[in-house]
Amino acid sequence: MKLYEMKAKIVGLFTILLLISSATTYAQSKAKWLSLAKSGKKNLAEANLMNADLAGLNLQEVDLNRANLQETNLSGSDLHQANLTDANLKNANLKDADLTKANLRDADLTGADLSGAVITGATVTRKTKGIDLDDWVKRGGINKSEHKAPK
Repeated sequence: MKLYEMKAKIVGLFTILLLISSATTYAQSKAKWLSLAKSGKKNLAEANLMNADLAGLNLQEVDLNRANLQETNLSGSDLHQANLTDANLKNANLKDADLTKANLRDADLTGADLSGAVITGATVTRKTKGIDLDDWVKRGGINKSEHKAPK
């Protein structure tokens, strides 16, 4: 075997080990966040809960600021007064969830299922993606981008 072939095999093996290590670390991190979410912990800022099943959980007043909730099942969950500022909720299932007074400023709700969700008093801005602001307000949500700062 030539030297360059040995180097290529070593680099290939090292790459495989690195990928396995990264996948294990990611899985452990996700398991940790999922355990914390289910335990009632209130600070889950920047948590990676992508594809997690959090259906029906009590997540009242939980800080999910900048959390990755992409494709997460939150159907029937109680997110009353939750902080979802800048959260990634792309394609999340929020069907029948209670988002009363939740903070969704700058969140990404692209493709999220909000059918049956209670959004009374939930706050969004123009930077909140994936929603129709007029429909949001008609359903009882608040569009903070319409309000001007007091002088």
